Amino acid sequence: MREIRFRCWDKEHKCWNKEPTDRYQSSWICNMLDAGLTYDFGGPVFHKLRFELSQFTGLYDCDGKDIYEGDILISEDSIGTTYVYVVVWNHNGYSLDNIMSVELNGRKSFIFVSTVSGWTGVEFKIIGNKFEDPELLGE
Repeated sequence: MREIRFRCWDKEHKCWNKEPTDRYQSSWICNMLDAGLTYDFGGPVFHKLRFELSQFTGLYDCDGKDIYEGDILISEDSIGTTYVYVVVWNHNGYSLDNIMSVELNGRKSFIFVSTVSGWTGVEFKIIGNKFEDPELLGE
């Protein structure tokens, strides 16, 4: 069974919130699903407008780092082409949105290329995440 873990981005302070700790996980998940507007970590209550959750996918990158929703990954194919992906959640599970860097009117932008699922056999490296490194996505 896959380990269920979350990390929590504090939009106001632009940092990862240290909660939830392992001892709060089960009660936190139940309360999160029922509460609606707040996340309950077994202690203080956190408002959803201020925080964004990111769930562990159960997978690891080539360096053994946990891959979470919102992470930005790169991979390389057999001829050396580099691909950039963002880990996203949809109703069927986790997938990777493949994005491509383009130059538009002298400005670097990113466009959506495709969605990839079934990650087996591909080696990925985490280069950042959409919270701490929005510039990697042209934001």
